[in-house]
Amino acid sequence: MQEMGAEWRNLVELASAATRARNWSEALRLWQTARNRFPDIELMWAGEAGALRELGRLDDAEQLLTVATGQFPSSAALGADWARIAQLRLDRVQALARWEAVQSGYPDRVDGHLGVGISLRELRQFDASDAVLSKAIEIFPENSHLRIAHAWVAHHRHDWEEALRRWEPIRSFYSDLIEGHFGVGTALRELRRFDESDAVLSKAIEIFPGNPHLRIAHAWVAHHRRHWEDALRRWNSVRVDFPENPVGFNGAGVVLRELRRLDAAEEMFSAAVTAFPDSPELTIGYASIASKRSNWAEALIRWEKARTRLPDNPEVYAGVGEALRELRRFDEAESVLSDAINKFPHQVSIAIHRALVPTRQSDWSCAIPRWRELRERFPDNQWAAAAAADALWHARLDGALPDDDAASAAAISGLTSRMIGGERTEGSSEIHLLNDRDLLMRFESLGSNCEFGIIQRQAGCEPLGLLRWTAISPDKLALALRERFHEIANPDLTRIHVSEAGEYIVRNTRYDSVMHSFVLQRHVNEADFVNRQCRRLNFLGGKLMDDLQEGEKIFVYKNDKGITKGQIQRLHRAVRQRGRSTLLCVLLRDAQHRAGLVEDKGNGLLLGYIDRFSPPGNAGDSAHEAWLAICQAAYRLWRDKQRRR
Repeated sequence: MQEMGAEWRNLVELASAATRARNWSEALRLWQTARNRFPDIELMWAGEAGALRELGRLDDAEQLLTVATGQFPSSAALGADWARIAQLRLDRVQALARWEAVQSGYPDRVDGHLGVGISLRELRQFDASDAVLSKAIEIFPENSHLRIAHAWVAHHRHDWEEALRRWEPIRSFYSDLIEGHFGVGTALRELRRFDESDAVLSKAIEIFPGNPHLRIAHAWVAHHRRHWEDALRRWNSVRVDFPENPVGFNGAGVVLRELRRLDAAEEMFSAAVTAFPDSPELTIGYASIASKRSNWAEALIRWEKARTRLPDNPEVYAGVGEALRELRRFDEAESVLSDAINKFPHQVSIAIHRALVPTRQSDWSCAIPRWRELRERFPDNQWAAAAAADALWHARLDGALPDDDAASAAAISGLTSRMIGGERTEGSSEIHLLNDRDLLMRFESLGSNCEFGIIQRQAGCEPLGLLRWTAISPDKLALALRERFHEIANPDLTRIHVSEAGEYIVRNTRYDSVMHSFVLQRHVNEADFVNRQCRRLNFLGGKLMDDLQEGEKIFVYKNDKGITKGQIQRLHRAVRQRGRSTLLCVLLRDAQHRAGLVEDKGNGLLLGYIDRFSPPGNAGDSAHEAWLAICQAAYRLWRDKQRRR
């Protein structure tokens, strides 16, 4: 008997040493030997199951623990291991049932409460998860795992204010744990408090320099604020320091794509998808580069391969449908996207691409109802709003909608210029703003490039404006305003060139204006395009004059190349000649004017100051928060004047 005791203790010691060394193959061999020799000792079963789990042999671990829990029905540890295996196998319903058995049978153990809470969260039963974990925290107030799980509930339901409230004390009281720093940094990022997020994550990286999750979160901050060069630097750092993680390669590839460095993006994704063939993100990224380059035959090949590998990913169906549409294989595109919308009824990308099939064929009797339905189903989606606005403009230009019925077209696309969330009482001009989208609908861009238009798009609003996507100098803008944009639609003064992306770019020689059309050369021949574009410009020019006369908007002009006081005064006079509208000129800050300041110069002229404009060639890399602060201050000044009238 004594010899048997020595034998099993020796086996346990050897198996435990292999376990501590993370030599899982050897640990498994030793634990199996121990279990076969001493099957009545619970520890042997638990050790073998643990080694199987670490080796990724989850089915074998499940089978072993099913037998073990039958042999040792009173073992809380084996019951917890059995529940944990179900969780790792993503059998969430079974995991919940097993954790509930641990929780009810052993209420003094933390892991039962914790497992139930996590399982409910993974089943997206957030309220139930919150209730279980809140009660458990009352029983075990010092347990960090419960508090972290509680924070993850708010995190996963995207309640970022509450998530931040829960993560903050974890970061303070358990500063040696990575989760608190990561959670605070991520919540701040999602709340668009980017500077604070950067500071939290930078400090955390100093404490935990080798942690990939913090470094990835830090890269996402620059990515989300569209600081592409900084994002690229961070993603490349992740890629170099953690070459086994595909996230860094994907992030760098996406940024290169956004910077239109398509050759470099192609090289990045091509190499990465070979190194990480099982990464869905890289598979999709690789296909997307062919689409971005308008190489539709190659794009279709890549998207079809992606669809074979990722049959439950809606993005690949959208990619296949787009490629077929651009190859003018409309019936096939319609078939793929119709099947996809039945499979993924809540995916806005598929609904958009399906609506684009008849749009590309100018089949407005089919397209317009689809856009109307899409805007009703996804009223707050800015991509849907932008696509619908573009499509309905083309419908109006084709005569499918009347040119002068902007209100009708805007209503169909959900892009009304009214304040979506505001209320106006009779006899009062006060509007209660509820969000950034509502605020920015009160403004219209007068140039000098696309930056403010993109700011509006990022906030989810798509106002219809002549100069929203136009570059024009202050002197030429003043001239155009004095002439009521009389020559903006003159075909004899219109010059067309095609960008590298294949888009028609429109220049007016009278006003030296350059504007995006968002119409691709492959979709329409140049003669037809010019005819339609001039009709569009004529309509938009008239709409701008009407809006200036009504005086219900703040008109924005930004200048990052230096604008003189005389130019501002001439531009202001030209605006006021058209009506009682307010002009907001946004300039770079200087020693006398801090960023965010808005000055009221009287008679409908406001001067705002910003710390930076978007860099040349990348209007999307803008100081979004600074723009919002300027618009909020300008709107308050405008509203106060309206009240005093």
